[in-house]
This record gives sequence, C-alpha cells and structure tokens, in this order.
Amino acid sequence: MSGFPFLDSPDHMAEAERKRQEFLSENIRLSRNRALKTRAYFNARDVAAAKHKWTAVFYSRMSKAKSFSAAMKSLHTTALAHELAMQVKRRTAFTAWMIARNTNERALHARKSASAAFSNGVKAFELARDAMAAAKKTLVEAWAHYRSTLKIRVAAREEYVKWGKAHRAAIKGREAAGLKAAEAS
Repeated sequence: MSGFPFLDSPDHMAEAERKRQEFLSENIRLSRNRALKTRAYFNARDVAAAKHKWTAVFYSRMSKAKSFSAAMKSLHTTALAHELAMQVKRRTAFTAWMIARNTNERALHARKSASAAFSNGVKAFELARDAMAAAKKTLVEAWAHYRSTLKIRVAAREEYVKWGKAHRAAIKGREAAGLKAAEAS
C-alpha cells in the first residue's frame, strides 16, 4: 500500500474500516434526526397557520351574524349544505365504483373465457392455427382490458372512500352545528 503507511497490516485495514463505518453511522443518525426536527417544525407551522385561518374565518362569521343565535343558524345551514354536497359526491363516487367493479368482473369473466379458449386452441394447434391465433389475440385484449379496469376499480374505490370520509365529516359537522344551534335556542 504505497502512500498509505497507516494501512500496512490487516489489523490496520480493519481499524480503518471500523472508523469509516462509525463515521457513516454517525452521519446517518444526524441526518435522520435533522429530518425529524425539520418535519416537526414545518408540521407545527402548518397546523398553526390552519388554526389562525379558521379562527379568523370564525370571528368574521360571528361579526357578520350580529348575534350568537344567528351565527349558530348560519353554521347549521352551511353544515347542511356541505353534507348534501358530500352526499352527492359520495353517491357519484359509489356509482362509479360499482360500474368499475362490475366492468372488472365482466372483464375477469372474459379473461377466464379467453384463457379457456386459448387452452383449447393450444390443444388443437395442428388442426386450427388460425383459431389459436384469434384466441390468443382475444386473451391479450382481455388481459389488457382486465388490467385497465382493475386500475379504474381501485381508483374508484379510493375515490368512494375519500368522499365517504368527507361525507361522514360533514354529518359530524352538521350534528355539531345542530347541537350548538339547539343550545343557542
């Protein structure tokens, strides 16, 4: 090891490798801690900004309403409208999900049928080359259709779940506003 007299023996090499590994471990640990602290800082900042925004919205609505009772009625009306909007979104998403699911099931059936046709075509290869080629094309198309509808089905399910959560949140908001309105009356 010309130029590296401190790495003359296997023991020296092992020591250098150990120190290198310690250095890397320390840097990885510091990097992870830095990332955690950065994430915590920006998350807290975002939470504070959202809290400030909704506080300002609340105070502006309260000052426009002129009375607590009118404010509660306004919040209740807004919550009802939001719930209805979420209900429409949820129903639309559910309908799309059902259509995608049914299409995917039909595609699965078509794929299985195409697989069976392809198997029969392979068995009768010597007698029917053209039939086998057509069945293979149908199988490829059925697989492609199945894959495309599977993606649509998953996306539609996620959309339905998203709007379902939003709808449930709207119901909770309406109920909370209704309780506040009831307490105000």
